[in-house]
Amino acid sequence: MALFELPLTNYPDSEATFSLEGVSYVIRTRYNERAGAWFFDLSLDDGTALITGKKVVVSWLLSGFREAGSNIPPGMLYASDTSASDIDPTLEDFGTRVVMRYRESTGW
Repeated sequence: MALFELPLTNYPDSEATFSLEGVSYVIRTRYNERAGAWFFDLSLDDGTALITGKKVVVSWLLSGFREAGSNIPPGMLYASDTSASDIDPTLEDFGTRVVMRYRESTGW
């Protein structure tokens, strides 16, 4: 079982492509000033939307057991506060203090 960090930036609207357990996914992150929070979308690399507009909350699954569907990554995608203070990311510290991690499903 592998656990790894997805290298994301705190640019207020960005996309990155990652291979998670052999499938290519696009993660779009964006900061909503009015809400004072980060949100993300997950799609297949062909543009098929899987998760849209989900708020990034530290220590809560962003994908995993609650999502249904064969296209959702089988592992757990979550935000982690590296300072252990469990504070959600701000505009300035997403990708540094708060990182997005993926834990592969193999070996559970």
